[in-house]
Amino acid sequence: MNVIWRKEWTKKYETPWSIIEKLSFANRVERDDLLRVLGGGGIKGIKSKVIGDKRRDLFDLNGFDDELLCRVLELDILDLNKHTINTLISPLHYYRELPHSWFYKNIRWCTECLGNGYHSWFHQFTLLDSCPFHGLALMEMCPNCHNHIPFLVSNKSLDMPFICKCGYIFADFSESRWRNWNKQNIITDEVVMKWLSKDNTETAGSLWLFHPRHGHLKLLTTEHPLITSKPFIIQHTVKREETRSPDIKRKIFVANREIFISVQRYILKKLKRHHQCISQLWELKKGDMTEFPEICPYAYAYVFWRKSLLELDHFYRRNIRGDDIDPPKNNGSGMVVTKIIKDELHYLVEEFTRQTKKTNDTVREAALIWILNRVTGEFSINFFNEWFKIAGEAAGKEYAPNSTEVERIKNICFPKIAFKYDVSLKSPIECISLSKPREYLYYKCPNKTLQSRKKLAQMKSHLPSSIAIAMKGLGNPNDDNKRLQAYVDRYVSKF
Repeated sequence: MNVIWRKEWTKKYETPWSIIEKLSFANRVERDDLLRVLGGGGIKGIKSKVIGDKRRDLFDLNGFDDELLCRVLELDILDLNKHTINTLISPLHYYRELPHSWFYKNIRWCTECLGNGYHSWFHQFTLLDSCPFHGLALMEMCPNCHNHIPFLVSNKSLDMPFICKCGYIFADFSESRWRNWNKQNIITDEVVMKWLSKDNTETAGSLWLFHPRHGHLKLLTTEHPLITSKPFIIQHTVKREETRSPDIKRKIFVANREIFISVQRYILKKLKRHHQCISQLWELKKGDMTEFPEICPYAYAYVFWRKSLLELDHFYRRNIRGDDIDPPKNNGSGMVVTKIIKDELHYLVEEFTRQTKKTNDTVREAALIWILNRVTGEFSINFFNEWFKIAGEAAGKEYAPNSTEVERIKNICFPKIAFKYDVSLKSPIECISLSKPREYLYYKCPNKTLQSRKKLAQMKSHLPSSIAIAMKGLGNPNDDNKRLQAYVDRYVSKF
């Protein structure tokens, strides 16, 4: 088999993705043809033209014949894969996550690296967001068509090697050919260098707790904690099996509710000039025979922050006399008030319990609740700030983001936060957080004048539930009543 390839075209920490792209470019052969020629028995036995994603996998290289690929590339790429992946995640050996889960399923790349035909496992690592060689922010989608590229030997998003289906060229080798493929990359990121210097023995005495989707190497290599827990929180313990009991769930719920109320009180204090605006939107107030007034952006930010944080069915107030907070339930969704992050908080509960299993038959109850409170408080503030960013436009156009957009906002706002503690849990817990820079915005309130505020005070609530009850009591409502109900329903449906 005559193949154009040089061993030096493969570099340290390189993924098979860029190796296959270079192999395809140098030999002017399509990816699927490469896969069929270098494929193992599973590929050879496929009679149809369709090859499933399982055979296109670049983690385990399931579709390739190991010996044949090794002979062509002059190195054991499967062994190189395993060694590189293990190097990156070995300090996290005590986590239950599968090795693949620490790496993105779509390509992320550095423009400088890819310009030289190189794509690194560092770029795929979920705990990094910049290139350790050039310091550049990593790209996640084609800048032209905004499509993602799957981390596979695949033509789904790519045309010719290093070229998107839309025609965007990620790397142009039409003139340089493969001259730059020999260029070596040097790690300049001190955080990455420090991470690579760690080993299992170094982490044996201490553990890190964080959510894998929201972690960062900066958290796990810092020596200066943001805050340290008080000594008393590591003294109160419960039996391990009690972490799933109704009693501990109730305590977690109560603590979570108190944190939410504290953050809500803090936000309302900041919005003290807009309390009437909030009341108008939350209680759907308007004048008789008039339309709903212009929405104050400050009120919009608070009302929709609260609605999405608590995962309420409606943005408007459900109960004039209550706080719309459901009581605790004996299931996962009822463990916290801030339901939008219930899965993330549940993960931290399970992981904290599991991590300490080997050395303790008890769990530090107060320590666990302290951890959950830190995460909840920071997320809630971040989440409000993000809602405040979009409030100006959204309030003016009278719309609310859909569930997909809210999920995106949630992921942006979930704090990059980690907790470090020794295995015995005899020392205080250290909390490290990468704070989000805040944008200071100013919006024009439509109710700034005294006259407009007086109008707000005179408006009446038009909650759908109240209107429905009133309509039922009328027995035979007139056309005006029906029009009012239809108008309120149309207004509410915008959000």
